[in-house]
Amino acid sequence: MNEERREKRLISEGRLFVLERADLDLDCLTQVAGLYADVFAPPPWNEFVKCNCCECFHGMETSIGERCDCGGEFGEAYPLEETIEYIKSEADKKGFRMAVYKEAEKILGFSWSYLTTPGELSTRKWKTSGDIRFVLNSLLERSNDQEIRYFSECGVSPNMRGRGLANELTSAVTGPETTVYRTNCLSPMMAVAQRLGFVQIMGPEVIVDRESRVFIETGQVIGKRDDTNPQRTLFVK
Repeated sequence: MNEERREKRLISEGRLFVLERADLDLDCLTQVAGLYADVFAPPPWNEFVKCNCCECFHGMETSIGERCDCGGEFGEAYPLEETIEYIKSEADKKGFRMAVYKEAEKILGFSWSYLTTPGELSTRKWKTSGDIRFVLNSLLERSNDQEIRYFSECGVSPNMRGRGLANELTSAVTGPETTVYRTNCLSPMMAVAQRLGFVQIMGPEVIVDRESRVFIETGQVIGKRDDTNPQRTLFVK
């Protein structure tokens, strides 16, 4: 059995749905928001708690209520109500498209994307002039200032990983437009990018060993390193 057929068999117990803004009821928003917090708490993201002063994230080794070095206090990184509002704000963007994977009405995976432009995306998502200039020029070379699709988020429940679900969720919300997404160089999404034919244009080069699910940094940098987050990568298709 080839890998693609194996992946489809392994996720065949549930169903994948593609949703628009009007389809997002409170149950869907609540489930996705809760899963979002669970997905990004462990490595490589380590976004379990967030300082109420400097807004830095720490992983699961840090407890809610602990003090940050800046003097602030750590709280939940993604409180439920705030995360629901974040998802709503994303859903209000042009061309929003969400995919959810369900088993017995429980959401075990999600992804979403929306339409934007190279200028809007580069200034919204990057902070330094060097990063903004590099990203803008790279995207203009590929899109000629036309609309592009930004693949914003993807998350899969830990007990569902390794079954090809992230590939399905990613494919479900990408379209004919030039599609862009960024991720951590040690994230499983690096393997998804390679599998789906995305091209890395920024960040650390990584060798992906799909068999053992190991990500090895080569020490080389493609394009340039992100000034704010040195482990961030950027892909385009």
